[in-house]
Amino acid sequence: MKNNSLEIRLKKRDLVFLLVALLALVGFSPVPPTHVCVAQPAIIPFKKNTRILQPAEQVIICFNGKKEIIVVRQYLKSTRYTNALRILPFPSQVTFKFVKASIFSRLKKVLKRKRLALKMPTEKKTGRKKGKRFQFFISDRYLARPKKMSVIEVDKIDKLDAHLSSRFFPQGEGLSTQHLTVEQKELFKNYIDHGFRHFYIDETSIRPKTRGIYPISYAFATEKLYYPLQLARYFFRSGEITIYLIYQRKSIEPGLVRLAGNGWTVSDSSELSRDELGEISQALENFFKRSRIKIVLMLFRGRLTSLSSDLMYKPGKIP
Repeated sequence: MKNNSLEIRLKKRDLVFLLVALLALVGFSPVPPTHVCVAQPAIIPFKKNTRILQPAEQVIICFNGKKEIIVVRQYLKSTRYTNALRILPFPSQVTFKFVKASIFSRLKKVLKRKRLALKMPTEKKTGRKKGKRFQFFISDRYLARPKKMSVIEVDKIDKLDAHLSSRFFPQGEGLSTQHLTVEQKELFKNYIDHGFRHFYIDETSIRPKTRGIYPISYAFATEKLYYPLQLARYFFRSGEITIYLIYQRKSIEPGLVRLAGNGWTVSDSSELSRDELGEISQALENFFKRSRIKIVLMLFRGRLTSLSSDLMYKPGKIP
């Protein structure tokens, strides 16, 4: 009896060890850490075990063949209240400033008059009723306003890592990380190696309820049309990205611009007059020195992980 009892106790103990081992394996499974999230701009939360999602994003891109202006408005939410660093790489020195959120509503009014619409994919005849298309909307009454905005120039990934560590370190205990992860280092190293050595960085607060981030305009010199879509690939869920591409005629050929991912819908191009540009923004009107300005609407709805490359196009060449 004693031997049997000892055998049973040993089996129970072995079972406990087995369960602990299984839990350990689950806990250390090779999945992306939940407290690190990269979007557009790249986002790194301060608090551990925080997941950040981007339900939607709106972008105005103005390109004249030599310079570019990007106006970005993100909508973000997180699994818990946290501050986070936002990072955006650029190919040259960049200037930035806040712009009124109404720039997007003014643009939409102009497009509505012009009846610029997306080309919807041809649907197969299945006999089923068409479901309502998802329309993302969130009030812009309460916008998070980023702070501690700056631009740094680095030529090595270790310098960027050290700078970000210095931004995290003053926060004390509970840091998500003091250094970039291996995946992030590889991503940002790729930008640096390809000449994207100017990094815009700010700090913003994110909460569980979706809230818009105050739009910021970025201006920089470039011969390539550019927007960093691939920074979204670390998201686990679907999202929506709307791009309003305004360009000088003959500076690009929209039909040759390659878009990563399978969720894109693109409109025909339409001309914008200088008066119409002035309705949207005086700064955008002044940006284009010549007439014959065109606009194309691009909409992405799908898994953000499918965005494996940036929006990149050099005039006269296939990107």
